[in-house]
Amino acid sequence: MSELRESFPSTEDTATGAGVPLGARIEGQPAAAIQGAIGFAFKDSAGNVILPSLNSSGQLPVTSEVSGNGLYARGTNAGSNSEVTIASLTLVASKKYENIQMIVSCFRDSTFQLIWSNNAAETILCDLRCGPGGFSAQANLGDLEFTSGSTGAQLLLIKGKNENALSNLTATVSCKQLV
Repeated sequence: MSELRESFPSTEDTATGAGVPLGARIEGQPAAAIQGAIGFAFKDSAGNVILPSLNSSGQLPVTSEVSGNGLYARGTNAGSNSEVTIASLTLVASKKYENIQMIVSCFRDSTFQLIWSNNAAETILCDLRCGPGGFSAQANLGDLEFTSGSTGAQLLLIKGKNENALSNLTATVSCKQLV
Protein backbone atom coordinates (compact mmCIF):
# COMPACT_ATOMS: atom_id res chain seq x y z
CA MET A 1 0.00 0.00 0.00
CA SER A 2 1.39 3.42 -0.94
CA GLU A 3 1.24 6.37 1.41
CA LEU A 4 -0.75 9.43 0.30
CA ARG A 5 0.65 12.91 0.63
CA GLU A 6 -1.14 15.02 3.29
CA SER A 7 -4.22 16.67 1.84
CA PHE A 8 -4.70 20.45 1.92
CA PRO A 9 -8.16 21.67 0.86
CA SER A 10 -6.91 23.90 -1.96
CA THR A 11 -4.50 21.30 -3.37
CA GLU A 12 -6.41 18.05 -3.29
CA ASP A 13 -6.86 15.59 -6.15
CA THR A 14 -10.63 15.16 -5.96
CA ALA A 15 -10.48 11.73 -7.58
CA THR A 16 -8.07 10.16 -5.09
CA GLY A 17 -8.13 12.52 -2.14
CA ALA A 18 -4.33 12.80 -2.27
CA GLY A 19 -2.62 16.15 -1.86
CA VAL A 20 -1.03 17.58 -5.01
CA PRO A 21 1.33 20.53 -5.53
CA LEU A 22 0.09 23.73 -7.16
CA GLY A 23 0.85 23.84 -10.87
CA ALA A 24 2.44 26.84 -12.56
CA ARG A 25 0.56 28.69 -15.25
CA ILE A 26 1.96 30.93 -17.95
CA GLU A 27 0.11 34.17 -18.68
CA GLY A 28 -2.02 33.88 -21.78
CA GLN A 29 -2.53 30.09 -21.55
CA PRO A 30 -6.06 29.00 -22.45
CA ALA A 31 -8.09 28.05 -19.36
CA ALA A 32 -9.57 24.89 -20.91
CA ALA A 33 -8.32 21.65 -19.34
CA ILE A 34 -6.02 23.41 -16.86
CA GLN A 35 -6.01 21.71 -13.50
CA GLY A 36 -4.93 23.18 -10.21
CA ALA A 37 -5.67 26.35 -8.32
CA ILE A 38 -6.71 29.25 -10.51
CA GLY A 39 -7.30 32.62 -8.89
CA PHE A 40 -10.17 35.01 -9.49
CA ALA A 41 -12.88 32.41 -10.01
CA PHE A 42 -16.52 33.49 -9.87
CA LYS A 43 -19.85 31.69 -9.62
CA ASP A 44 -22.39 31.99 -12.40
CA SER A 45 -26.15 32.24 -11.78
CA ALA A 46 -26.37 28.43 -11.57
CA GLY A 47 -23.65 28.27 -8.90
CA ASN A 48 -20.96 26.86 -11.21
CA VAL A 49 -17.38 28.09 -10.97
CA ILE A 50 -16.31 30.20 -13.94
CA LEU A 51 -13.30 32.33 -14.79
CA PRO A 52 -13.85 36.02 -15.47
CA SER A 53 -13.83 37.03 -19.12
CA LEU A 54 -12.53 40.34 -20.38
CA ASN A 55 -13.97 42.42 -23.19
CA SER A 56 -11.91 43.35 -26.28
CA SER A 57 -10.40 46.30 -24.37
CA GLY A 58 -9.12 44.00 -21.62
CA GLN A 59 -11.72 45.22 -19.12
CA LEU A 60 -13.99 43.23 -16.85
CA PRO A 61 -17.52 43.84 -18.21
CA VAL A 62 -19.71 45.25 -15.44
CA THR A 63 -23.21 46.66 -15.50
CA SER A 64 -25.24 48.34 -12.79
CA GLU A 65 -28.48 47.98 -14.69
CA VAL A 66 -31.19 46.01 -12.98
CA SER A 67 -33.49 44.12 -15.31
CA GLY A 68 -37.04 45.31 -15.33
CA ASN A 69 -39.98 46.50 -17.36
CA GLY A 70 -40.55 50.14 -18.22
CA LEU A 71 -44.11 51.32 -17.58
CA TYR A 72 -45.70 54.51 -18.90
CA ALA A 73 -49.03 56.37 -18.86
CA ARG A 74 -50.12 59.72 -20.26
CA GLY A 75 -53.33 61.65 -19.88
CA THR A 76 -55.03 64.99 -20.53
CA ASN A 77 -57.90 66.82 -18.85
CA ALA A 78 -59.75 69.81 -20.33
CA GLY A 79 -59.16 71.75 -17.10
CA SER A 80 -60.65 71.72 -13.62
CA ASN A 81 -60.71 74.00 -10.58
CA SER A 82 -60.90 70.91 -8.33
CA GLU A 83 -58.39 68.06 -8.14
CA VAL A 84 -58.77 65.46 -10.93
CA THR A 85 -56.77 62.39 -11.98
CA ILE A 86 -54.95 63.17 -15.21
CA ALA A 87 -52.75 60.07 -15.68
CA SER A 88 -53.06 56.65 -14.06
CA LEU A 89 -50.52 53.81 -14.21
CA THR A 90 -51.59 50.37 -12.95
CA LEU A 91 -48.91 48.52 -10.95
CA VAL A 92 -48.57 44.80 -10.18
CA ALA A 93 -49.01 43.77 -6.54
CA SER A 94 -45.90 42.94 -4.49
CA LYS A 95 -43.41 44.20 -7.10
CA LYS A 96 -40.55 46.64 -6.57
CA TYR A 97 -40.60 49.94 -8.47
CA GLU A 98 -37.88 52.52 -9.11
CA ASN A 99 -36.83 55.27 -11.54
CA ILE A 100 -40.17 57.08 -11.12
CA GLN A 101 -40.58 60.15 -13.33
CA MET A 102 -43.32 62.63 -14.13
CA ILE A 103 -43.78 65.47 -16.61
CA VAL A 104 -46.71 67.88 -16.38
CA SER A 105 -47.79 70.90 -18.41
CA CYS A 106 -50.43 73.63 -18.47
CA PHE A 107 -50.61 77.16 -19.96
CA ARG A 108 -52.14 78.56 -16.73
CA ASP A 109 -51.26 78.41 -13.01
CA SER A 110 -51.76 74.82 -11.91
CA THR A 111 -50.64 72.32 -9.26
CA PHE A 112 -49.92 68.63 -9.71
CA GLN A 113 -49.20 65.71 -7.38
CA LEU A 114 -47.65 62.31 -8.05
CA ILE A 115 -49.46 59.83 -5.81
CA TRP A 116 -48.96 56.15 -5.01
CA SER A 117 -52.37 54.62 -4.35
CA ASN A 118 -51.97 51.42 -2.29
CA ASN A 119 -55.41 49.80 -2.02
CA ALA A 120 -56.97 53.32 -2.05
CA ALA A 121 -54.57 54.65 0.64
CA GLU A 122 -52.82 57.56 -1.07
CA THR A 123 -49.23 58.68 -0.45
CA ILE A 124 -48.05 61.90 -2.09
CA LEU A 125 -44.61 61.31 -3.63
CA CYS A 126 -44.05 64.67 -5.32
CA ASP A 127 -45.64 68.10 -5.95
CA LEU A 128 -45.09 70.23 -9.05
CA ARG A 129 -46.42 73.64 -10.12
CA CYS A 130 -46.77 75.38 -13.46
CA GLY A 131 -47.10 79.16 -13.65
CA PRO A 132 -46.26 82.26 -15.68
CA GLY A 133 -43.48 81.38 -18.13
CA GLY A 134 -43.14 77.87 -16.74
CA PHE A 135 -45.64 75.86 -18.74
CA SER A 136 -44.00 72.49 -18.02
CA ALA A 137 -42.39 70.88 -14.99
CA GLN A 138 -40.76 67.53 -14.44
CA ALA A 139 -39.48 65.39 -11.59
CA ASN A 140 -37.11 62.43 -11.64
CA LEU A 141 -37.40 60.49 -8.39
CA GLY A 142 -34.41 58.28 -9.23
CA ASP A 143 -33.54 57.49 -5.61
CA LEU A 144 -37.09 56.56 -4.63
CA GLU A 145 -37.92 52.85 -4.53
CA PHE A 146 -40.94 51.10 -3.12
CA THR A 147 -42.64 47.72 -3.17
CA SER A 148 -46.29 47.82 -4.10
CA GLY A 149 -48.83 46.43 -1.67
CA SER A 150 -49.98 42.84 -1.80
CA THR A 151 -53.73 43.51 -1.92
CA GLY A 152 -56.07 45.89 -3.69
CA ALA A 153 -55.48 48.23 -6.60
CA GLN A 154 -51.90 49.48 -6.93
CA LEU A 155 -51.60 52.70 -8.94
CA LEU A 156 -49.31 55.61 -9.67
CA LEU A 157 -51.52 58.65 -10.23
CA ILE A 158 -50.94 62.20 -11.33
CA LYS A 159 -53.63 64.50 -10.01
CA GLY A 160 -53.86 68.18 -10.79
CA LYS A 161 -56.01 71.28 -10.84
CA ASN A 162 -56.06 74.76 -12.31
CA GLU A 163 -55.55 77.51 -9.72
CA ASN A 164 -57.22 80.56 -11.29
CA ALA A 165 -58.48 79.84 -14.85
CA LEU A 166 -59.32 76.62 -16.68
CA SER A 167 -56.78 75.30 -19.15
CA ASN A 168 -55.78 71.84 -20.42
CA LEU A 169 -53.80 69.77 -17.88
CA THR A 170 -51.41 67.20 -19.37
CA ALA A 171 -49.33 64.64 -17.46
CA THR A 172 -47.05 61.69 -18.10
CA VAL A 173 -45.83 59.20 -15.48
CA SER A 174 -43.27 56.43 -15.94
CA CYS A 175 -41.37 53.95 -13.79
CA LYS A 176 -39.42 50.71 -13.90
CA GLN A 177 -40.93 47.52 -12.50
CA LEU A 178 -38.09 45.29 -11.32
CA VAL A 179 -38.21 41.63 -12.28
